[in-house]
Amino acid sequence: GEVVQGMKVVASGDIVVDGMVDSGMLEAGGNIQVAGGVIGRSALRAGGSVTVRFAEGVKIHAGTVIAIKDMALECELDSLNQIIVGAGSRQKGRLIGGVATATMLVRVSTLGSDKAGATKVVLGVNRALEEQYAALLKRIDEEKAQETRLEQLIKQLKVADPKGILERARASWQQAVLVWGKSLKEREALEKELEATRAARLEVAVGTAGAVELSLCKLTARLRREFDRGVFALDAGGDLVFTGTDGTPQLLARLA
Repeated sequence: GEVVQGMKVVASGDIVVDGMVDSGMLEAGGNIQVAGGVIGRSALRAGGSVTVRFAEGVKIHAGTVIAIKDMALECELDSLNQIIVGAGSRQKGRLIGGVATATMLVRVSTLGSDKAGATKVVLGVNRALEEQYAALLKRIDEEKAQETRLEQLIKQLKVADPKGILERARASWQQAVLVWGKSLKEREALEKELEATRAARLEVAVGTAGAVELSLCKLTARLRREFDRGVFALDAGGDLVFTGTDGTPQLLARLA
């Protein structure tokens, strides 16, 4: 039925709401599907996708895709993959105000409004992956320091080993080298995943209106004029450009 104020629905799998969500909370390990709208400071969090008809003033987090059929107004949208506004009709979906953060793609019919505040879009960001990468770099430094200490100990024991621990020290050093090497391979894999976020893009089917702030990877562009249908993305040189229907890129922000 409907989820109203004060209600909290938690499921390890999927949650399906036939009506609306008004000031409610939904947490699903799988997908969340709401036939109606989501309003009134509601909060939705799903390990998979979130699909709603419209959203106003709410927070939505999805592990895969946020799909909003009609409009998102002053919302906080956060997806580890894609945000699609106008899932039912490419001409109908509007994203107005608030913040939309996605790792790879935001697709919307009309972005922003001249009758609302700034609309912020953040792309190429995967906070969980970045935190994992930062923790890994710290661990690599600690593992390298341990390997260096053991290597120095072995050199000392070669000169004098009154307690006969040289072989055990060598075994510990070899193990430390293996652990360190494994972490280096893990770092390489994570760096490839982070590099993939450079392919993130904002697709606008109709155009932009009003004030829009676009951040893609480490570049930010404040759009204060209207753009028609096109794609915002990084070019081969790493600059942020807009490419319209004529196929000519327009520079918006340059990599320093």
